[in-house]
Amino acid sequence: MPARYRIDTSRCILFSETHGVVTEVELSRLWRAIGRDPRMKIGCDELHDYTAVTKVEASTDFLRDFTVSFRRYDEGGANEGARIAFVAAADEIFGLSRMTQIIREDSPPEIRVFRDVAAAREWLGLPVEEEGSASAEWVDT
Repeated sequence: MPARYRIDTSRCILFSETHGVVTEVELSRLWRAIGRDPRMKIGCDELHDYTAVTKVEASTDFLRDFTVSFRRYDEGGANEGARIAFVAAADEIFGLSRMTQIIREDSPPEIRVFRDVAAAREWLGLPVEEEGSASAEWVDT
C-alpha cells in the first residue's frame, strides 16, 4: 500500500492518499508517522483520499478497534469544529469509511464520506482544484 500524507500548517489540514492494497501493518505505519509528525495538531481538518485503493486486507475487528483508538483525541473537545472527509470510489472502501463515520458519530469531529475528491474539498472549504502549497510537502510512508 503506497501511502503518503502532507500537512498544510497554514490551513491546519491533513491530506492523505492511499493506493493499492491496504493492510493492517501499512495502515498502522501511516498513522504512526502522522502521529509522530510535529506539524500534526489535534483539531485540524483531514482529507483522506482512498479512490486508488484496490483492496483491503484488514479484518473488520482491526478496523473497528483502530477507529475507536482515535476517540482518545476527541476528549476535552480538542476536535470540536474539526471535519474529516473520506473519499472512496469502490463500494468496499466506501462501506468501511462509513463504518468509521458511524463509530465516531457522537465524537466532536464531523465525519463525512464522499465518492469524489471535488465534493470532499468543497465540503472542507478548499478550492476544488489546487496545487500543493510550499508548507505542505508529501511524506511517503
